[in-house]
Amino acid sequence: MKSIILNNNNSNSIIVSNIFLDKFMPEANGEFVKIYLYLIRCISDASMQISVSLLADKFNHTENDVIRALRYWEKTGLISLLYDSSKKELVGITLLSSDDTNYSKEQSDNNTDNNTNNNTNSNTNSNTNSNTNSNTNNRNSNIDNSSDFNSKSNNNHTISHDVPNIDVPIIIESIAERKPKPTYTSGQLKQFAEKDDLSQLLYIAQKYLGKTLTSTETNSIIYFYEALKFPSDLIEYLIEYCVSKEHKSMRYIEKVALSWADAGIESISQAKKEITFHNNNNYCVMKAFGISNRNLGIREQEYINKWNDVYCFDSEIIIEACNRTIQVTHQPSFEYADSILSKWKEKNITRLSELKSLDEQFVQSKNSKERTITQKTTGSSNLSSNKFNNFTQRDYNFDELEKQLIGNNS
Repeated sequence: MKSIILNNNNSNSIIVSNIFLDKFMPEANGEFVKIYLYLIRCISDASMQISVSLLADKFNHTENDVIRALRYWEKTGLISLLYDSSKKELVGITLLSSDDTNYSKEQSDNNTDNNTNNNTNSNTNSNTNSNTNSNTNNRNSNIDNSSDFNSKSNNNHTISHDVPNIDVPIIIESIAERKPKPTYTSGQLKQFAEKDDLSQLLYIAQKYLGKTLTSTETNSIIYFYEALKFPSDLIEYLIEYCVSKEHKSMRYIEKVALSWADAGIESISQAKKEITFHNNNNYCVMKAFGISNRNLGIREQEYINKWNDVYCFDSEIIIEACNRTIQVTHQPSFEYADSILSKWKEKNITRLSELKSLDEQFVQSKNSKERTITQKTTGSSNLSSNKFNNFTQRDYNFDELEKQLIGNNS
């Protein structure tokens, strides 16, 4: 079958690095790939405006999903995120060249060999395939020039783009820090309760909780409505969901509300999507730990959120940490699993396959320590095989002692 010659007559397009397609795309989450490709699109056109909220709306994600994707690509080394002096607002995004990755270095020798073979074949068939080689060279030229994602690279192969304006910065601090819960006076609570939608909402909340709301509980619900800007139907669904999980404590309901606000949830459909996502994560951990007869506590849920949202670990890595925890402690321990995952985060572990080399290093270090202890023990035991010889022996003059004994008897 003859080879197909590819020509590009469409200038209104972007060309993606082959290394990204071969190495990074197959291993990444599909939604993360969408955001990365759209970033390339935005950076190639300086007139385009981007923000976390715009990216979230574009792909029907929450803002937390977008932040998670950006952190993932930063971890792979394909982008770099620049923050202000407070480390809380994103002020720049730079796409980095994939030429600096280990993958490209591993492929360089193979590419050199392939290029040598191609050149030999090209010289041999120069007369018969001149038109084909010309078209192929044009195609290769386009790929080489675009390997830096339509930008110029410096001597360090790091690509720096003009950063598009970001009209809504990424806020790293939580919603509770940005919008702390106020304490309303009794007059304010009464005034809020006179509103029809709030009055109905407070009545429904009392029905779900099975009791008359205290001023503190009323204060929390109004906080959801006024500060977090939750619509009434979302607050009703929030309370219904928590009660269905056998959690009627307003402290627990408030924790869930803040997590939804951090995730940018503004509707019931978004809340259901978030619940499904976290339920899958929770199920994996609970199954690995053998937890089946109870719900997760608040602190346990915070650990799972940290492993998924902050560390951005895949479920298989989290499950592996849980399995190792059970092997050591013989019981579920979120604290121990967190210590394992924190160490893996420090070592920049991103895939389960990378744990093999880390485990080998640990075994070698352990064996080295054991050999050192054995050598010290063997060396000290060779000094004497009798524990009483470890004491300094006394020197006696038995002739002198005999004379003293005879003199005393006489």
